Amino acid sequence: MPELINEKLENMNQLFIEGLYFKALDSIVDFEQKEILAPEDRLFCYLLKSNLYYELGENTDALKFAEQACSMSQELESNNFLFDSYISKAWVLLDLKDLDKVSEIITNSEEMLKELTIKPQSEFAKRDALLKLIKSVYCVYKSRNIDKALEYGEEGLKISEEHDNKKEIALALQLTSWYYIVIGNLDQALDYLERCLRIQKTYRKHDDWRTFKDLGALNGIRGELDLALEYTKQSLALAEEIGNKAYIAECLNNSSLIYRQKGNLDYAMEALERNLTIWEEMDAKIKILAGLDSLFLVSLDGNSLKQAEQYLLHMQQINEQVKDKMSDVMYRVNNALMLKMSSNSLDQEKAKEIFQQIVEEEIINWEFTERALLHLCDIFLLELQIFNNQKVIPEINLLINRLLDFAESQHSFRLLAETNLLQGKLALIKLNIGDARQLLTKAERIADEHGLHLLARTISNEHDKVLQQLDKLIQAPVSERLKLLEIDKTLDHMMGKQMMEPPDLVEEDPILLIIMDKSGNAYFSHTFTEDFDHSDLFGSFISAFNTFSSEIFSKSIDRIKIGENSIFIKPVEPFLTCYVSKGQSYPALKKLNKFSDSIKDKTEIWEKLNRAAKSSQVLDIDNLPLLGIVVNEIFAH
Repeated sequence: MPELINEKLENMNQLFIEGLYFKALDSIVDFEQKEILAPEDRLFCYLLKSNLYYELGENTDALKFAEQACSMSQELESNNFLFDSYISKAWVLLDLKDLDKVSEIITNSEEMLKELTIKPQSEFAKRDALLKLIKSVYCVYKSRNIDKALEYGEEGLKISEEHDNKKEIALALQLTSWYYIVIGNLDQALDYLERCLRIQKTYRKHDDWRTFKDLGALNGIRGELDLALEYTKQSLALAEEIGNKAYIAECLNNSSLIYRQKGNLDYAMEALERNLTIWEEMDAKIKILAGLDSLFLVSLDGNSLKQAEQYLLHMQQINEQVKDKMSDVMYRVNNALMLKMSSNSLDQEKAKEIFQQIVEEEIINWEFTERALLHLCDIFLLELQIFNNQKVIPEINLLINRLLDFAESQHSFRLLAETNLLQGKLALIKLNIGDARQLLTKAERIADEHGLHLLARTISNEHDKVLQQLDKLIQAPVSERLKLLEIDKTLDHMMGKQMMEPPDLVEEDPILLIIMDKSGNAYFSHTFTEDFDHSDLFGSFISAFNTFSSEIFSKSIDRIKIGENSIFIKPVEPFLTCYVSKGQSYPALKKLNKFSDSIKDKTEIWEKLNRAAKSSQVLDIDNLPLLGIVVNEIFAH
């Protein structure tokens, strides 16, 4: 806001910055009643009240005071106040999705920014940054242009950091974290939200419920459900303290999603019933439908079919009132789910027909299209398991290809990784071992690269189990393979019914580390176990290496199982790094990847390796001590 002279107004603004919204509002009311206000002071009060009501979720009042501030700024011919009034109004209009008016404000504000005379420069920088952040959100809402939104978000962050404007830094980090979530960079998103929380604690006396909500949602996506629940509970407590019903309902919905994945269905139902009561009190029909949808799914999870039927009937009644495309597809997909649960074969056929219709239609809501695709897969897999009807396999593959396309278009890297896992397991049903291994490797890599580390651990464990029971899978009939591969559990997780449960991380037992070329010539080897004769193991590895060399160099497989040991391979052109260990694959692969990056990043090691390859020299820790340091840092327990 423009520079203030009145000390009382300064104090009110400070209360707003510290997050003490109710105290700030009380101070404004008291000030307006007791003081004879100069026009600039009244204008400031309008602007501050708009910002306060926006933070409290009261958009009607927020917009009213923003418009009063705009009118009064124009009367006083104060461009500085008018710019701030536009900024306040734009945030409210973004919430209300009135994008035409937001576009008009952006155009006017960009011209006005050139003429502003605000001092010091840090105050000008605040306005510049806020306008860029508004443009970033507008890009998402208007055209889902995430790349442009991210560009504006990072620009706003850079400007704010240059002038140490903490409130704007925190806002930029919070907004931009969601753009990173959308593009699948969850590690960066987490870093931004944690930085946001740390910065907010330097100037706020009251925590921001949104930051805790976002941290809860992000950790839920990452599969860290205990941490997600902890943040969501904190967010709910803060929302209840503010007293905004919509905020409370949003937090209750988020907590129900976590409880459902954890299998705590009673807690999920309790949260959802509170959520539904709030939306019914507010007569928010679309939100009521969303609440009924969640209650319906949790009822089915608990096999409470009569209760599910009641929620479905309520959904149908509201759907007939609102006559909205999204509510219609929501009702139809859930009606198909209800029919699918029936023991009547005609009902099950009808369910399949409805799911297929939804899959073929224009996507109205990605969540319901995904739900239809997954349940169609489930129906066909049941037919395969019960009736051994292998004619459905091409149908399943078509659905999986649709899921893959869908996941890529939505930037849903969780769905992309899980679908590759599902596709890999289906390849094993047809005993396409090579395809299966490539798909499992790809699934783990997608998950790990996009910050879904718990999912990556789960997939790695699944890959290990496949290699351990490969002989049994080859000999088993199709119905038994389906059971061994636990495809039903994979689908349950994809449908949000079941949490990921990888085993606890246990450090592997290191055996041997090798750097070699594509012909199998070794230029460095290090044995971790004293008096270990690795000649037999190395011979087995070379045999396996010759068999899988093309897959290794294309990075389509990353491990080979030999007896109780695993050999992990990482191409680092023109070399291969190979690590032999016993135990879990995930920590072993992480170490090998780190080692591979280190030897290429460290110039001394990389140059000596290349010279060794030309002269057929074999390196060891004695003639290259830096390599020994890297090995000890990464592989020592």
